[in-house]
Amino acid sequence: NNTVNGRPVYYYNTPDEENAEVPLDAGQVIVGGASYLHIHNLNLSNQNYALIIGSSTDILIENNTFEDNSPYAVFSYDSDDNIYNNNTFNNSDYSLQLSFCANNELLNNTFFGGEYGAFLDQSDMADLENNTINQTSTMGISIYYSSSCNLQNNSLNQSSIDIQGNDGVFGSQTISVTNTVNGGPVYYFANMNADNDSIIPLDAGEVILGDMVFTNVSNLNLSSQNLGLLIGYSSNITVFSNIMDSNYPYGIRLYDAIDCRIEQNQITSCDTGVSVENSIRNVFI
Repeated sequence: NNTVNGRPVYYYNTPDEENAEVPLDAGQVIVGGASYLHIHNLNLSNQNYALIIGSSTDILIENNTFEDNSPYAVFSYDSDDNIYNNNTFNNSDYSLQLSFCANNELLNNTFFGGEYGAFLDQSDMADLENNTINQTSTMGISIYYSSSCNLQNNSLNQSSIDIQGNDGVFGSQTISVTNTVNGGPVYYFANMNADNDSIIPLDAGEVILGDMVFTNVSNLNLSSQNLGLLIGYSSNITVFSNIMDSNYPYGIRLYDAIDCRIEQNQITSCDTGVSVENSIRNVFI
């Protein structure tokens, strides 16, 4: 008999829900310590926490609409092996946050607006495939201290992919060139000692370097997104004559970068042109 926006709050805490389906009149859904539950075809909008999942497994979240939720549309904590398929997220601050989760699948979802699309907080082995993420104000996909995530065929427009964490996090991801930013491939290179002639292709939409040595990032246009170039735990990277325009929050982000050369780049109308964190002996010309 509790309601959100005039509709019932449904709370589930049974270890085996036997593939039960949440009623379509739900105003809010809370899942705690449950498994084998289907959350389908709901509209959970205009509230603070539309869907909360905690300590739960094998939950299928499919064909739902989440709109104008602040701060969270979906918040999942300590929950493994759940599937988010074909959901629509519009203009929520944090559209989908996974915290301390593992082996979750995010498939065929659409994200529009808001601050973050998919936020992976210490959530390992997440699988993100065939998602569309448009016009996020802070980051489209944020990988925060989450290892061994797999990103395939995701299309980001005026959005980007970010990684934060230690060198193991920067070097453990699978991010293929089938992911795009503004139509250009995302080039992710990790755990390589390249030669001085190693050059990023000119069709790049976003560039991410993790635990790399000797790479040349030159003559690219990495504009109108959240983050054009990310360099983490890397050294001797040359960043020459690139254009970053209208990126929010970052044009370039250096994290634990050493002996990199940032020269003759055109960085305009970015909230932060170049962010330098935990980095030494880098040269700006």
